Amino acid sequence: MGPGGGRRGRALVAVALAAVLVGACAPAPERPGPRPGAPVAPIVRVGSGGSLYDAALLLAIHRGYLAEQGLDLEVVGFAAPFGVLWPVVAGQLDVGTASPGVDFFNALAKPAAPRIVASAGQAQPGASPATFVLRADLARRATLSLRGRPIGVDLYGLGGREVALALARLRLTPSDVNLVDLPPERAADALADGQLDAAFVVEPDAARLEAAGHAARWLGVEELDPGQELAVLLFSPNFAAHRPSVGARLLAAYLRALREYTAAQRAEPTRAALWKELAPDFGLDDPKLLAYLSPVAYPADGAPDVLSLAATQAHFLRTDLLARPADLSQAVDLSFLQEAGAYLTP
Repeated sequence: MGPGGGRRGRALVAVALAAVLVGACAPAPERPGPRPGAPVAPIVRVGSGGSLYDAALLLAIHRGYLAEQGLDLEVVGFAAPFGVLWPVVAGQLDVGTASPGVDFFNALAKPAAPRIVASAGQAQPGASPATFVLRADLARRATLSLRGRPIGVDLYGLGGREVALALARLRLTPSDVNLVDLPPERAADALADGQLDAAFVVEPDAARLEAAGHAARWLGVEELDPGQELAVLLFSPNFAAHRPSVGARLLAAYLRALREYTAAQRAEPTRAALWKELAPDFGLDDPKLLAYLSPVAYPADGAPDVLSLAATQAHFLRTDLLARPADLSQAVDLSFLQEAGAYLTP
């Protein structure tokens, strides 16, 4: 390169450097975001397995009660309710509902265990989303006989406790029938396909089976075991330990929705409106299904029934399905419910 080419090259470099410096000094483009000093809403990861036990929690989300508490929700859907438990235990989810079963009590016995903070549903008169159903033609017979017949039951879950109570009504024991170990959602599918004569199912599957003419209700948990704790609300170990004020605010929103849910069940117009509001969450696209739904019942104060949980755990210990008990006095933490009162909207 000649002298002229060198000078031209140095000039181009100088122009480029000047452009970079001018760009560095120019004001940055305005970016969207919270105003200066505004608090950032804590993100809470919530798992939903599609059962009616999620009703109050989903209602709190839909009606904006969690947003009013300054919380930002990330809802993670699961194909079945049992999928929620272990992500909560591992801290991948902050909050979720779980039904008492062998895995549930094993999780509570871990050194870093989730905390039971509220009830997510109890069996009360006229309200039991967990029920035994019979194949429709079998239910129409004048005399019911289940001896030797296949019955789908989650033996390691709540159905395992309830099936003995149900069979006792017929003077039968579990050894007198063919018990098929299936989670409630798979038991519902198997009965619809004609593979089972009876099954332990949970709403909204019971409503779908009835509406389609595949099954008829036989015995609900509210008849077999009144007051049974069907499901509870869990906080992950990390969430419970390190975000107590967020947990209390979440429960304030949850309690508000729980009480509104309960009030709506007292009259047909409000009950119908409530089901219509929640229908998309449970895949109840056909309006006629809503007439078959059995609601879940909640205690007014939101507190879980510890004695009921203890009785369920005792069943699994007695049947050798559970190796050691969880300390429920440590697993149940009512402090979040107590603190939630300070955040409740009058």
